[in-house]
Amino acid sequence: MSSVEPKSVRAVERAIDVLTSFDADHTVLEIGDLQRATGLTRPTLYRLLQALETKGFIHSHGTPKRFELGPAVHRLAHAWDRSFPVVSVSKPLLEDLWASTRETVALMLAVSPLERTCAIELKSPHPISFSRGTGYSDPMHRGASGKAMLAFLPEADQERALARVEPARGRDEMATELAAIRKAGYALTFAELVDGVCAIGAPVLDADGYAHASICVFGPQQRMQGRHLKDCIRLAVQAARLVCERLSAKPPESVSGRARPR
Repeated sequence: MSSVEPKSVRAVERAIDVLTSFDADHTVLEIGDLQRATGLTRPTLYRLLQALETKGFIHSHGTPKRFELGPAVHRLAHAWDRSFPVVSVSKPLLEDLWASTRETVALMLAVSPLERTCAIELKSPHPISFSRGTGYSDPMHRGASGKAMLAFLPEADQERALARVEPARGRDEMATELAAIRKAGYALTFAELVDGVCAIGAPVLDADGYAHASICVFGPQQRMQGRHLKDCIRLAVQAARLVCERLSAKPPESVSGRARPR
């Protein structure tokens, strides 16, 4: 391997670090913001930003310069969206769910039996709400959005995920919890990943009954109780079922963009 290749790979990694510094709450950043987010020096950052702007991935404006994602990112996002029918099918249903619950709603995708990622998030209009933005990932065995999928994965995949549960004595409890989720048809957690947050996850199932995505509702525990909580659960489950129905005409392999679990 030549000495040039590792340097090229490092440059790519740094460019990715720059791009992933942007999120739903940080759409416009200054050079100091990017330094803090990436740990890179200003000369290195300016070289990367210039290269990314030349290719359309970054747009800069103002004095001092401010940076935001460019149109090339939108083209990639559109291509990704087209390759995951579950994303495009879920969007209008998530908008309806958001309007009905007025809580933060999201579509989570199973990256693997061990991890899920947020593909869409619509933030609650309430002043007190919970939001992490699109693109974040978490282990499948933690939180309602992951457990709702994990409960409906093949047994071998569940075992792989349960092997990550620590301490080991918690694995039997988790297996019991997953069985309860399968029976109920949804997952419900309180303050499991973030203090004070209630999370609901409803699985999106393929023709064989395996989950490749989940429809989720998140809100503060003070608000997520009583009739409102019951309504949020009902509406999340309903939205997930509607996604399944609208995808039912598509082959299972095309639903999530990855092969169906076996």
